[in-house]
Amino acid sequence: MSKSNETPSTPAGDDPELVANLESAAAPELEEVVRQFWEKNRSLLLGLVAVILLAILGRSGLAAYEAGQVESTREEFAAADSDDKLKAFATDRSGTVLAGVALLQMADKAFTDGDYSAALSGYDAAAAELSDSVFAARVDLGRAMSQLLGGEATTGQSSLRNLANDTDAAAAIRSEAIYHLAALALSEGNTEEIDALATQIDAISPASNWAQRIMLMRSTLDAGAADVAADVEISFETP
Repeated sequence: MSKSNETPSTPAGDDPELVANLESAAAPELEEVVRQFWEKNRSLLLGLVAVILLAILGRSGLAAYEAGQVESTREEFAAADSDDKLKAFATDRSGTVLAGVALLQMADKAFTDGDYSAALSGYDAAAAELSDSVFAARVDLGRAMSQLLGGEATTGQSSLRNLANDTDAAAAIRSEAIYHLAALALSEGNTEEIDALATQIDAISPASNWAQRIMLMRSTLDAGAADVAADVEISFETP
């Protein structure tokens, strides 16, 4: 019995026209489906498009405005070339990092001029603006040195020690705090304290200038008391 080579017919038979009519009836054209959907949901779709466009435009406009404000603030800061201008800038731009930097510069100037009371007040004001910035530890160092040289030696030394032990502070700031503590220990002839501080700074920043200066201190421990006192006085620099 031979097998048939004929192609099986469709359920509609072999009539092409009938097949086409059945397929058209079973599956509406895509364009018609889209048209019906659009007619039914046109208002909703147009509303969504409008919202998206407004959001994009609003975000772009806000970004452009903020960029302009940042540039304007930088220009104002660059033009503040006196204490009065820095103070005015810090007041006008309160709440910004640059306002804190302006206050920090004023505090540093007071420190350099030897007005440690004004410097301490300036660092306190700067701390309020820079507490969450990379300048926070730098401000703390200025405060500690102002306390130390402004008649609050015990408080200043404690502040320096807290800063030296602050693992969140930059290594450069911690190293300088350790150096100033070592200078105090040298003035008191406290060899054990200097050795401990030297070990601490070696663990933090052994190749720093501050570490090398502590090594120099250790090598001059046998110097006369007057020479040591003079060296310590010179060691207190602008934070």
